[in-house]
Order: sequence, then C-alpha cells, then structure tokens
Amino acid sequence: MNNDRFNDFDEEDRQLVLDFENTVLRGGMQFFDVDELEVIIDYYFEVNDMANSLVEISDYLYKKNADGANEVINRLEAKYMKHVEELYAKDETKQTTRDFLKEEFNYLRSFTKEIFTSFEEKAI
Repeated sequence: MNNDRFNDFDEEDRQLVLDFENTVLRGGMQFFDVDELEVIIDYYFEVNDMANSLVEISDYLYKKNADGANEVINRLEAKYMKHVEELYAKDETKQTTRDFLKEEFNYLRSFTKEIFTSFEEKAI
C-alpha cells in the first residue's frame, strides 16, 4: 500500500475506514463501537490536519515568510513528537520514530532556506 492515503494505518483500520465510507455512500446505517469510531475520527483528523498544515507552510513560503513557515513546521513537529510518546512503549521504538520524524521535519525546513517555486511545492 505504498503512497496511498492509509500509509500510517494498519490493514484492520484501513478496512474500518473503507467500511464506514461505503456505508455513508450507500446512505445506509451501520453501528460502530466507540473504539472503531475513534479510529475513524483519528484518521480524518490526521489527514485533514496534515494537509492543512502543508498548505499553510506552502502559503508562507510563497510569501517568502520563512519564520511563519517554520512556526507551522515546529508546531506540527511538536504534535507528532507528542504522539510518539503516547503511542509507543519501547524506548528504542520511540527513538527510531523520533529520528525519522526529525529527518522529515528538517526536510520541510530546508525549503525555508531556498527559493520556493511550484517545483518545491510538489516536493512538499
């Protein structure tokens, strides 16, 4: 499932969201327990929040406002780092995930040091 909208979700959660979407599209009714609804809500919040943040970062970069872009990047990074602490129990897993996230957020920050065009926007 490379490069799809469910890349951070396991197969069970992916199927749960798809079942929910199919139910909504059919206009039907299906009951979901609280844990299932939490997964569905988390999925939509995560996708929406990240997309909105990336758009906000791009807007700042187009306006040549590196400080504004860095503020959004820092806020997003802090949020994800907090999730790491909440999601993982093993210190080794936490550190590996923190290292990965640090690389990704540093990549985003690299755009604040260069000229920003539509080519760079596609990379974000």
